[in-house]
Amino acid sequence: MTETVLTLGASVGGLAAIAALADPAVAQRVAGLVLVDVVPEPEPDRVRAWLGDQGLGDQRADLVEDILASGSELHATAAALDLPIVLVRAGRSPIGDADVDRFLAANRRVTSTVLPDVGHLVAKEAPTELARIVSAFATTWLTGRHSS
Repeated sequence: MTETVLTLGASVGGLAAIAALADPAVAQRVAGLVLVDVVPEPEPDRVRAWLGDQGLGDQRADLVEDILASGSELHATAAALDLPIVLVRAGRSPIGDADVDRFLAANRRVTSTVLPDVGHLVAKEAPTELARIVSAFATTWLTGRHSS
């Protein structure tokens, strides 16, 4: 029997989760995806500016550029996913409204929730709220009570 799992990724981990779901053998085992303060194709200049503001602009610039170059492929993968997706967005997120709107428009199964007064490190700043959100969706998804 194949196990069904919930996949969760925060920041660049969310992009890795989307990349993994490009494999149909992986996607068929996943009941739902939670993305924490990340969208599959963020606006590159906004990402670079935010990383610079955090003092991270020069660290691993090659990796950042590689990830940003994968944006359209990740967006296409996320758009094609036939599973429920929730975006948990930080109220003080570096992700732009246009990025979120583009993601919501790409896949009808994406829903979004915002945690106000929280920065990009949601799990650090609001672990209880994040756990509550994940638990609520996981309970629904893993018991098969989600709608298509």
